[in-house]
Order: sequence, then structure tokens, then C-alpha cells
Amino acid sequence: MEKERNKSVEYVFTAFLVLIVFVSSVLTFGFFYEFLPNFLPVELVGENISKVLSGLFGLLVFDIGSLVWLYVHLKISENDSQRTIAIFASGINFAGSLITSFTYLVITGQKLYNLSDDLRQTIGFVSLLCIAGVLVYNFFSVWMFKKNSDESITDIMEGKRQQRLKDAFLQRQKMLDKAVEAEVRKRFNEQKIHIANQIADSYVQKKIEEELGRHSLGTVTEQENGYHVEELPKV
Repeated sequence: MEKERNKSVEYVFTAFLVLIVFVSSVLTFGFFYEFLPNFLPVELVGENISKVLSGLFGLLVFDIGSLVWLYVHLKISENDSQRTIAIFASGINFAGSLITSFTYLVITGQKLYNLSDDLRQTIGFVSLLCIAGVLVYNFFSVWMFKKNSDESITDIMEGKRQQRLKDAFLQRQKMLDKAVEAEVRKRFNEQKIHIANQIADSYVQKKIEEELGRHSLGTVTEQENGYHVEELPKV
């Protein structure tokens, strides 16, 4: 008996929700039908179709968008970050639906359809700015929602891990290069005197060979060495 009563209450509540959503959707559609500047060029689709498309566009962004984000929050979100993004997006869309529905209800309830052209243009311009802002926020929310999925977070963490390993490898390579450089410098310092001696010996030996060659060819003059060297006989 208790279960049947709960079922009945659930059915009544569901019917009430459907009614509220329907009324809100109608009011949102009516607001954008009346005040949103033509969504598509009138020359292309005609004025009536353009106004219908404007109403459907507002309905899609606000009412349906709010319910879709709520469903995403409840059923699709994988973690707290995604749930937070979804509930905020649902709230923004719901607020837009609430404001437009309330405004349209007040206007129709007070029979203020005979608005001046300036006031109509102002309302239309404001509604255009609002729907553009909500569209941008929804796009940003979708981007953030995907970015914060479990798969994306895992990929990001794996990418950061690979980068850390790469940085550690490069750091070790730099340390090794510095160690090799220091060892080369140390060994060179230890051998530099021996190397310098070898270079000096080689240089001196080369000079000696040059001088001996000059003597053997008879090119050393008396002015250069203080004595006379006979020239070799001509062949």
C-alpha cells in the first residue's frame, strides 16, 4: 500500500515537472520569438520562419540546455570537477530561462505588447547579448568538462610523468657532461707540463734541423755567425 502511494506521488510529481518545463519552454520560446533579432536573414527564410527559429534557438540554449547539463551532472559526470562544471552550466542556463520566462510573462500579463520600437530594440539587443554570453559559457563549459574527464586527467598525468622523466634524463646527461669536462680538465692539468715539454722539444728539434740545414748548404754568412763558411764547390 505504501509503495503504491509512493508510486502515485511520484507520478504526480513527474507530471508536475513536465507541466512546469512545458510552461517555461513556451514562455522562453515566446520571448525570443518576439524580441530576439532575426536568427537567420529574413530574405533567406522569410520573417515568420526566422522568428520561429529564434524562439527555438532560445528554447534550445536555455530550457533544454539546463536540463541536459543537469542530466550530465547526475548521470554522466565522472568526478567532482565535471559535476561542478555541469551544475554551474545548468544553473546559468536555468537562470536565463527563468529571466526570459518571467519577463515575457510580465509583458503578456500586463498586455504591454504595444511597446515602442526603441524599447523593443533595446530588449532584443539585451536578449542577444545574453544568449551570446550563455552560448560562450556553454562552449567553455563543454571544453572544461572534456578537459576534466578521467581519461583526459590520466593522459595529462601520464604526459607530465613522461616530461619529468625526460627532464631527469636531460639533467643527468648535463651532470655527466660536466663530470666528463671536469675530468678532462683535471687530466690535462696533470699532463700539461709533459705535453709542453714535448711540444718544446719538437720545436727546438725543428729549429736545430733548420739551422743544420742552413749550415750544410753554406748559407750562413760571416755577419750572422762571426766566421766565414766556404761555399760548396760548384758542379
